[in-house]
Amino acid sequence: MIEKMILEIINEVLGMPKNSVTATSTKEVLGMDSLDDIEVIMMLEEKFEIEIADEVAESFTTVQSIIDYIGQQESEKTFNQKEFSDSEFDIGN
Repeated sequence: MIEKMILEIINEVLGMPKNSVTATSTKEVLGMDSLDDIEVIMMLEEKFEIEIADEVAESFTTVQSIIDYIGQQESEKTFNQKEFSDSEFDIGN
């Protein structure tokens, strides 16, 4: 699900035909320039409601590295939401 959304965002930004971007694609092979990078990062931040530090964004070399990072962020959000949800009933005990 996350992978599909990321691939769609990159396809949209680059104006490439569907299924032409894969997880193993590199930014170099896709012809992404710095403006494409910025647009992709901004769309990812908006879509997944996260903030991606510049240093992290610069470390992305493949689409898979983006997928892995977003997946990790989503897992952490889910874990933190569950932890908060579980702990809100322990207040005052």
